[in-house]
Amino acid sequence: MIKPRIPSSVRAKRRTQGLERRHKDPPGLLHFLVPMKIKQYFLMFAAVSVSAIALLYGISPRWFAQACLGITELNLNVAHILRAVMCLYLALGAFWFYSAFSDRHRSTAVLTCVIFAGGLVIGRLVSFFADGQPAPLLVFYTVLELGLIPVAYWIFRLPE
Repeated sequence: MIKPRIPSSVRAKRRTQGLERRHKDPPGLLHFLVPMKIKQYFLMFAAVSVSAIALLYGISPRWFAQACLGITELNLNVAHILRAVMCLYLALGAFWFYSAFSDRHRSTAVLTCVIFAGGLVIGRLVSFFADGQPAPLLVFYTVLELGLIPVAYWIFRLPE
């Protein structure tokens, strides 16, 4: 039995339709590789991470200063600043978490992660050169934030 020959334009159209269908509804584990999902998971991770860090040093600034930074006497003004920064971090974390579920704000939120981490790194580097090496925890934060910048920018550049 001889099969009828299908014109190449029809075959190409069928292949293209198959690729589009696979891209829109990826099977199994590929579901996690869709750019929108990457942005969502990144924003949820960023929100939880920054909120945990904020609560760590903002709930009890005196404990944090003593346990993590080796500061035994914490000035009232520094405690005030730590709590204010805690609330700033929590506000950003809330925005990132909200944006993970909002198509309209998702890319903007990822961009704010780049700007946030970049601003922190610049401030830490200025302090490092002006004031000297800080506590090991703060050096660790600098390394994390420095690594976050290119990752967040790459995620920002992913298509919707």
